[in-house]
Amino acid sequence: MYLTLGQAAREAGVAKSTISKALASGKLSYREKNSDGYKIDPAELFRVFPKTSKTAGIRCVCGSFDLRTIRTVPRDGFVLHRLECRDCGRRVVTVVPVNAPRIKP
Repeated sequence: MYLTLGQAAREAGVAKSTISKALASGKLSYREKNSDGYKIDPAELFRVFPKTSKTAGIRCVCGSFDLRTIRTVPRDGFVLHRLECRDCGRRVVTVVPVNAPRIKP
């Protein structure tokens, strides 16, 4: 099964323009391009945009740890991660502080 440009962007958690630039520069290869768009092999996609463990330890209400990043939004002092459960499809938002003060034990 091959991915379209939009599907590849969602799976990798990046913008479509990021995938387009990687395709145009040759950093990311594709199977073919026709009137329906690109056909991108998932193995090739994750070679260039490896799956990250940003969601490690975050669990969906269904109990699954299999979450994918939909979008990452930087804000002043924190970052919002919008995630989607691969098992049930529910969406989760996490807030991660940036440069949070360390608490001494």
